[in-house]
Amino acid sequence: MEASTFTRPERGAELELRVESLAYGGNGIARLEAPEDGRGGYVVFVSGAIPGDLVRAVVTKRKRGYAEARTLEVLEPSPERIEPLADHPGAPWQVLPYERQLAVKREQVNDALTRIGHLEGYVLDEIVPAVEQWRYRNKLEYSFGTSPEGELLCGFHAPGSWETIVAVKDCLLASERSNRARDEVLAWCREQGLEAMDRRTHTGLLRNLVVREGRRTGALQVRIVTGPGELEFYRDAAGRYVVMHPLISFGEEPSYDAEWPASLDAVAGWTDRTIVAADKVSNTTTLMALTPTDDGGMQVDPVPMPRGTGRTGFAFGYGGGGPAATYMALLRCALSPAEHRVIKRLHPRLGWRVGTKPVRDTEDSPPVSQLWTAIVTTRGPLRLSWPKVQQWAFEDLEVVHGGRG
Repeated sequence: MEASTFTRPERGAELELRVESLAYGGNGIARLEAPEDGRGGYVVFVSGAIPGDLVRAVVTKRKRGYAEARTLEVLEPSPERIEPLADHPGAPWQVLPYERQLAVKREQVNDALTRIGHLEGYVLDEIVPAVEQWRYRNKLEYSFGTSPEGELLCGFHAPGSWETIVAVKDCLLASERSNRARDEVLAWCREQGLEAMDRRTHTGLLRNLVVREGRRTGALQVRIVTGPGELEFYRDAAGRYVVMHPLISFGEEPSYDAEWPASLDAVAGWTDRTIVAADKVSNTTTLMALTPTDDGGMQVDPVPMPRGTGRTGFAFGYGGGGPAATYMALLRCALSPAEHRVIKRLHPRLGWRVGTKPVRDTEDSPPVSQLWTAIVTTRGPLRLSWPKVQQWAFEDLEVVHGGRG
């Protein structure tokens, strides 16, 4: 038998490949002739290519049984190839018609069940198509980077690069609202003069931006992930300072928490028309104060929530979720700073009773809290007028001053 002359391609080699099918995840499958292996050739997984494409690709990884490559140029496009809509990563299947995408994915499920699972005799239903083909994701994670001109960017990693970030203007996987949130955070970071973390030298502060949207509740969560460094404060939309401090440290990568100013300045802007809204997002209660403005708009103030068990203070975005956290957060807003020391004595676990009167029926019976009653008996999203919250908080405070505890 003659010795084989086939040599596996080296990393960095450029190949001309005809793609024959798609692998799980969206990479094209091409083969180099290697007749001695008895399996039909050496497999090359090609990103950016679909069945029928003839491409020029560069090898990015070489293994004994396969290689990975990235498309550099489509020499002959597949008859099925269509123009992409999104100019950003995250949608590798978009160059295939949607009906063809569903067919390929069904074939892959069938292959996994038979070849990997060794199943037979089953019935494979048709795939249920998506209601929306675009703007369906409720969570996106972006990376911060720096342009050649030194400007702060927020976007995705360039294909095949772990350090180059390509700015994104409109991510078609996210809603328009989510896109606006990303743009506003980027604008604020630029105003503050913050720098992206250099992935080679590990200098700079900003690493990632996570935007998560509650499609059912309408709540929006924005989280900035930082590298080593200090972020002392920022200004919110109303120009108020909010203190930033390390919360938890994982090695040299601290997470930062935002603490509401001690004076609770935002409360001074709440009026008789202000509505306190509480919505459940997973296990997190998100409290917002909504105040109509004279120009027909709406001022939205996040309400600080008490932190978790064993930790003191209040912070934005704390995920406690229970009625007690909502109750204590509203008390802190409604009571004067001088009365904050009694909040723990007003904690509902000490025995508030659900009812309509803010007084005891007898000396030995537990008192009734109308604020606590409103929180625990409301079904669905909570909506309370700010004047009522203040009134009920003062009534609970009078019960404590009247001798309770």
